[in-house]
Amino acid sequence: MDDSDVTRRRVLAVAATTSIGSIAGCSTDSTPDGNTSNTDEQTSEPPTQTETETPPPTPEVNSFVEVDGAELTIEGDTVHFFGTRPQNVMDLSHPVEWIEQNLDLMAQEGYTLARVHAFQPFWGDESKQPQPGEHNEEVIRRLDRVVDAARTRGIRLSLILINGKPAYHNAEDLDDNPGVNAHTYANYVESADAYDEFYTNTECKELYKRRVQGILTRENTITGVEYRNEPAIAMWELGNEIEYAKPWTYDDPTLKPWIEEMSRYVKSIDDNHLVTTGEFGWAGRNNYIADHEPASVDLCSLHYYPGPQSYDLQNDPERDHPELLRKLVQTGQQELGKPVYVGEYNWQVKTGAEPPLTDRNEQLRVIHDTLDAVDVAAAAYHSLSQSDQQNWPRGGATTFGDTDDGSMDEFRRFAKIQYEKSADGALPATDAFE
Repeated sequence: MDDSDVTRRRVLAVAATTSIGSIAGCSTDSTPDGNTSNTDEQTSEPPTQTETETPPPTPEVNSFVEVDGAELTIEGDTVHFFGTRPQNVMDLSHPVEWIEQNLDLMAQEGYTLARVHAFQPFWGDESKQPQPGEHNEEVIRRLDRVVDAARTRGIRLSLILINGKPAYHNAEDLDDNPGVNAHTYANYVESADAYDEFYTNTECKELYKRRVQGILTRENTITGVEYRNEPAIAMWELGNEIEYAKPWTYDDPTLKPWIEEMSRYVKSIDDNHLVTTGEFGWAGRNNYIADHEPASVDLCSLHYYPGPQSYDLQNDPERDHPELLRKLVQTGQQELGKPVYVGEYNWQVKTGAEPPLTDRNEQLRVIHDTLDAVDVAAAAYHSLSQSDQQNWPRGGATTFGDTDDGSMDEFRRFAKIQYEKSADGALPATDAFE
């Protein structure tokens, strides 16, 4: 990219900020009563506040991740990413210091990818959630810090632009769905009467595009780099588990028209970064092949939760989960010719379960051996936390890094596999596997 192109992009960013108001990080923000207030005054941290010392910038994070057939590359060298979603880093109700603490743990374990919501997650303080078309500066300054913390630790980011999955709320009652998600957008637009219209209604789509433009053209208050020019970002996910409210009732639950339009829009603003759907990705939820066919979609997205505690895929003799996983990855690689990114997975455990989590650890090895056999391009399990960072007991898909030793050992084993499959020098040096 030459200097004139960079200059052009900054001019576009200024224009975007002017046209869409606070969504691009301006200093005003709407309050619940509809008035605006100075978000710099209500922000709990200054733009460059650093609670803990971080290592110097990692020189390896200066090139963008690219695609070569069914492989991911950096400067032409093949890379295989492994990581997780660091829990609570974007939740304003939790200490900001947890950003560095969780990313430090990831770096120590040899992880190279962090999956992060580019917004306050739905379980956070919903009074901090803006209406569509608005932008909470306090939330996005926290994202600025996440991006900087990842960059200085040699960790790449997969950033999610919006939450889409209707299972998180009652999709039939749009009034109960605040936050940066499809439910709010459908509720906010008078011409939309149901959740599924988020994907077809022109006004809903325009609001989504305003959010995309605001995030991609934002200048990080710590690094001074616009997000669309930030090499630490590996990819954008159009949404977290985007799908219809009841996809199984459709003859073909494809979201291809929406995906094609929005992925092209992302690329029109940002031609540096990869784009994926963020979908769950398998039959009954999405049309895996059709949704990932557009040329503007670089990677296939897949989420995978087998096991007796899974709400979707039970581990029973009629559904051999390792074979299903293998077929899904190979479909993306061979039929679509694209890399596959398993953005969420884990073997879920019962609420209150205590280590040793023998069943989970054995089944994680099965999953990892399957992903290893098909050379998956990227995988990020859900999710990593510490025991003192949670207000609920162990359970589900969260792994507690300070106590779930067996699980952490198995994740480290697969992190090493992915790291050693990558070309020498393509990923930052680590002593995690010594």
